[in-house]
Amino acid sequence: DLAQIFYAADINGGANSVKATYTNWGDVGMTAVEYSGITTTSPLDVEPTPSYTSTSSNVFTSNSFNPQTGSLIFAGWANENNDPGTITGTGMTVFAQDAGHYDAQAHNLSATTGSQTVSFNSVNSITGDSTVNVATFLSAAASQDSIATGLSGLSNSLSSVSDASGNVHLTYVNSSGNIVYAERTTSWQTPVTLDSNSSN
Repeated sequence: DLAQIFYAADINGGANSVKATYTNWGDVGMTAVEYSGITTTSPLDVEPTPSYTSTSSNVFTSNSFNPQTGSLIFAGWANENNDPGTITGTGMTVFAQDAGHYDAQAHNLSATTGSQTVSFNSVNSITGDSTVNVATFLSAAASQDSIATGLSGLSNSLSSVSDASGNVHLTYVNSSGNIVYAERTTSWQTPVTLDSNSSN
């Protein structure tokens, strides 16, 4: 089975409908869910390659990913059997389950950063195809990175540039008066202190 995630950012309030069109299909299940507080421009943060399994197993695990603090994690699982299950993963909660070829959707509304995975666990060993797909989305709070909110960091001594790859290089003064450098690729990397002499 195939699990796919589609999203629309900054949609209008009120009633909405979602239509999925398939050229080749058998059993099709679809769940639509709406979240508030997500960044309205380019909200997709991390999307690991879907994890596909065709061998017999009770546990189906996503590829690893590293979300930003406070972001939304959304995960979907599709398998060939009518077999209910549970989910494991930091802060993850199953919010929808579909009968037939058993599918499930789960989320974490406020993620912690760090490498992690999501696993769907079936009651019985599943022999057919199974896919786990994950995407993380920036929340309005998570997109406001607090990396430069020291006493003088934001107001006096903040400098950033973007390189040809779209990475951001930031220097700032933190709350201790230290000059600090940080790089943002897919997420903020560990800050490096350039000068710890606050009198400079």
